[in-house]
Amino acid sequence: MPTRFSHSLLEKWARGWAISREVPSPVTDQGALRIDVNMPDQAARYLFPDICPEIATVASSITRPLVFIKVCAAAEAVQPLLPAHWKILEPAFMMTCQWQQAPVAAPLPAGYTLDFTIVPGGLLVVIKSPEGDTAGNGRLIPVSDQLIFDRIMVDDNHRRKGLGTCIITALAEKGYQMGIPNGVLVATPMGRSLYETMGWQVIRPYTSAVIPVGGNLP
Repeated sequence: MPTRFSHSLLEKWARGWAISREVPSPVTDQGALRIDVNMPDQAARYLFPDICPEIATVASSITRPLVFIKVCAAAEAVQPLLPAHWKILEPAFMMTCQWQQAPVAAPLPAGYTLDFTIVPGGLLVVIKSPEGDTAGNGRLIPVSDQLIFDRIMVDDNHRRKGLGTCIITALAEKGYQMGIPNGVLVATPMGRSLYETMGWQVIRPYTSAVIPVGGNLP
């Protein structure tokens, strides 16, 4: 059975995401968890667990690009609450997995290597190709009773070799050894298809919206 969605689960995921990205911890703001990201491609994000009137209030108060609103709900429910100049982005999905027995890391393709490094708050896994370049990586951040999987990446030149599965299963194996059998992540449509083959299940749609850079502001 997957872990059920709850405000507590979302808060744990947000805390882990902030640790993984090395940005300030989330704070409560107008019914949302606000994270001041302060990155070139993202100034801040407001994360809402459900559809609520505060989404419209926050969206109307934002006057610059790169401040994101993210809602654990379908895009068609979020869209009516946004001003016309906002843009809904590619859909994503909050997913969880609960391991009833110890997960086992998938074998690597011939010539590839995998190494773990301790990073602030968790673990970084890096897969190297036979030529020595980075073929993929990912992070695992334990928060309370949850393992937050984040920044899962496979280089375009090394796709279709099972490296995504290697990253997720290697991190899951390490996390289970910490005594935590529960995982949570947010997946793209492509990632969702992969994770479902490993037993992950969608618990909520995850909709992102933003004022586009260069968009027509009111």
